Amino acid sequence: MMATNVLLSVFRIAPTTEVWIHVVGLIAFMLGVYAWVLATHESKAFFEASVYARAIVCMAFIVFAVLQLGPPIIFLFGVADLLGAIWTYFALKADAQPVRRLTAPNPDDNTASKPQPRSVPPSQHELVRTTFFISW
Repeated sequence: MMATNVLLSVFRIAPTTEVWIHVVGLIAFMLGVYAWVLATHESKAFFEASVYARAIVCMAFIVFAVLQLGPPIIFLFGVADLLGAIWTYFALKADAQPVRRLTAPNPDDNTASKPQPRSVPPSQHELVRTTFFISW
C-alpha cells in the first residue's frame, strides 16, 4: 500500500487509500504477462493491435486531462504510450520490408525475376519484441 502512494507522489498525484489503484495495478500486471507471453511467441497480430490500442489510450488520457477528470500529468502518460506505439509501428514496418539482394542477379537464373522468400534474422524479431517491451 505504501509503495503505491510513493509512486503516485513521484508524479504529483494525490495519495489514495482506495482499493481501485491496486485493482488497476493488478490488471496492468496481468496485461504485461499476456504481452510477455505473446511476444515470446512472436504474435505479430498482438503487436499490430497494440499500436492502435495504445493510440486510443493516448487520446483518452488527453481527454481526461482536458476535461480535468484526472491530474494534468496523465497527459504525459498518454504521450509516452503514443511514442511507444509509434516505435512499435515502425519496428513492425521495418520487419515487413523485403530483404535487398547484395549481389547482382544472374541473367541465367530463372528465379531472378521471382520474389524471393524473405529470411528474417532472429535479431529482427528480437528488435520488435524489445521495442514493444521498452515502450510498455
